[in-house]
Amino acid sequence: MKNIGKYHADDNKSEYLPFHPRNFRNRIFPCQTIAVSFCSPTCIPEPSIVYLLHTTDKEPGSVAQKGLTLRLAGFVTLFILSHFSHHLLTALVIPMLPFIRDTFSLSYTAAGLVAAAFNFSNGLGQLPAGWLADKVGARIVMTIGLAGVALAGAMVGLSTGLPLLILFLVLMGLAGGGYHPAAPPLIIGAVGESHRGKALGFHVIGGSMSHFISPVIGISLAMLWGWRGAFLGTALPVFVFGVFFFLFLGRIGIGAAPRPSAAETAGAASELPDAPSPTHIHTRIVPPGDWTKSLRLVAFIALTSAATSFGQACITFTPMVMLDFFHVDEKAAAMTLSIIYSVGFWAAPLSGYFSDRIGRVSVLVAMSLLLIPVIGLVTLVPYGPLTYVIMMGFGVVLFARMPVSEAFIIENVSPRKRSSVLGIYYAAGMVGGATLTPLIGMGIDRYGFQSAFSVTALVYAALVLVFIALLAISGKRYSPESVTD
Repeated sequence: MKNIGKYHADDNKSEYLPFHPRNFRNRIFPCQTIAVSFCSPTCIPEPSIVYLLHTTDKEPGSVAQKGLTLRLAGFVTLFILSHFSHHLLTALVIPMLPFIRDTFSLSYTAAGLVAAAFNFSNGLGQLPAGWLADKVGARIVMTIGLAGVALAGAMVGLSTGLPLLILFLVLMGLAGGGYHPAAPPLIIGAVGESHRGKALGFHVIGGSMSHFISPVIGISLAMLWGWRGAFLGTALPVFVFGVFFFLFLGRIGIGAAPRPSAAETAGAASELPDAPSPTHIHTRIVPPGDWTKSLRLVAFIALTSAATSFGQACITFTPMVMLDFFHVDEKAAAMTLSIIYSVGFWAAPLSGYFSDRIGRVSVLVAMSLLLIPVIGLVTLVPYGPLTYVIMMGFGVVLFARMPVSEAFIIENVSPRKRSSVLGIYYAAGMVGGATLTPLIGMGIDRYGFQSAFSVTALVYAALVLVFIALLAISGKRYSPESVTD
């Protein structure tokens, strides 16, 4: 790889810039393709779409191609680390819940409300965060999602009573909404179309890794300094990384506001040719007025949000299922979460890989159906190895649908609205989970674990069948080949 170029479609010429990290300030994102198709000047996409990587040797084994692969790997690795840092602190809430419950002598319903305070605010935080990322840029919003979470998490550790604890959990949830809507579009802009699912799958590894490690770190710190010390001990490194990430993104010029000025739009439009055949446009945006596109997108988001809501609500109670239903000790109960989240190391990349080949909808439908027996059987089978296999099923569904859902939304939403729609997607799942958590806790208080989880599985199954039917109806008329940008 020698230069970064700007392609002029009308005369097949390129203007080259020396490759340097600061050239990212011109919205140059590394792409794995050497050709770019354009829409009409009246609907010009983001400036990054007209920039491409220029290589002198396009062979798969060439030095240029290897250099490109290494740079892409480094870019994705950076976001894996940021995802890990973001969840290192937020993932402490659930494993610390048994300790918090004992400290304040809470019922299952009250413990569910404590968890819901964080999850509900985290879900609501996705909505303004997605909108802000589209308006002011991802850099500021993602920094709030890292450093802001650390500051609020430290206050959780300093809280002296239940009202203050809930207040700071709400603040931590609101700040935590800044990461997810902003990160996927930046990752998608750095990889080729055939690798979107896989790249997003590797990004999910960061979240899986933190959910796997966080209970271990949290339990160790809680044994030494209590659950408050666990929050304080993890807040500092998260804050430090948040500051580093902000400075690094500023240095390479990534994460600025995606909306170009009127002058930029007019200048770029003058360089574009007449619209080519829309079948060559990579972003699958159906023309306005096609109701099947809207129905398909809504049904897809509803299906993946249902899996998120019911899965997360049930996962919230897994430490207490192990502690109070199967009667294991507190440390083993909290470590169950590490087992659940460990599957993200392989489930997310594999689902992203397969979704690139067999389709996003097929993978999501399979994962959504899998969650039905997982919820229903978790308290019905006798305690033993099968219990942990079923627990791992929660992790498979949770992580396998993430890259699939993000890729589908990004491919079916206008570039200038992607973060906003991603915010809606994340908010729906988190708010739904926060709403279900105290309801399931109420069911456990009144009827026990088995009845509560069985009813939850039946309700979830009914919703899944409805959303799959809507996807099937919209899929009969939806044609990706007919879409334009």
